[in-house]
Amino acid sequence: MTTKRLTAEARQARTLNVLWAALASYAGKHQDRDALEAGGRHRVAVMVSGDVDGQWVDEELTGELLVNHDQACASSVAPDYARLVALLLEEIPVRRRLRLVGELPARLRTEGELPAAEDPDNGRLAEELLKNLRQQKTTTRRGSVRFDPQAAPE
Repeated sequence: MTTKRLTAEARQARTLNVLWAALASYAGKHQDRDALEAGGRHRVAVMVSGDVDGQWVDEELTGELLVNHDQACASSVAPDYARLVALLLEEIPVRRRLRLVGELPARLRTEGELPAAEDPDNGRLAEELLKNLRQQKTTTRRGSVRFDPQAAPE
């Protein structure tokens, strides 16, 4: 196995990468997103100094932390399929129900797909039923937090 000799520049880049990874990991565990006000803008100017793998580091971090506003997001939610199938199975006589529950998985394994409905109207009705059972739901997505190092603090 050969060992590469790193240039001073490559060593410095690796050291800084370790520093930023350590800070990111620490921040990820200690930063409280709920404490940041939506729409907030914060000027930041800090100096990070210390020892990383025996190499002294002085890094200046300046810029602006931007907290975007929360956004409402619409989505649709499908019904609980197990509950739906259970309701439909209740409408089928017990013997037919047991045969169907045994047949369908076997046919899927051998044919690679479920068989088509014999009556094309049943396929259309099934699609319509699933469409009508979908519910619209609105959730709030937190605004992103980003740091803009280009923004000079005042």
